[in-house]
Amino acid sequence: MSVHLDTNVLLWLSERRPNVLGAAALKLARSQDWVISPSVILELEILHEIKRIKATADRVLSAAGQVQNLSISKTPFAEIAEASRKLSWTRDPIDRLVTAHAIADGARLLTADGHILRHFKDAVWD
Repeated sequence: MSVHLDTNVLLWLSERRPNVLGAAALKLARSQDWVISPSVILELEILHEIKRIKATADRVLSAAGQVQNLSISKTPFAEIAEASRKLSWTRDPIDRLVTAHAIADGARLLTADGHILRHFKDAVWD
């Protein structure tokens, strides 16, 4: 089994800071392989470019892969775009794509984002 991670959760886990995760999120993170949307990689690189994080996307991915099995979803973008059309509750394009990717993959999404948690039934934190 696998679980999708949003950008912040991936960052925290790659920094070996599992204590910041909610109890339910931590339990899933410890028991399942990690999957990310390619949109997470884009967001990591943007955050690095604007100096909100020090590490590049490649460094974060490498560090996370040393903690647990991490893969990038291969679901075709057309399926992601179709799933994202139904997510009118957010205007954040990265949140929309990351959530749509979890939907298209039939996966749960670990996130601390309150907006996603309120609107996506398969989002997990506590």
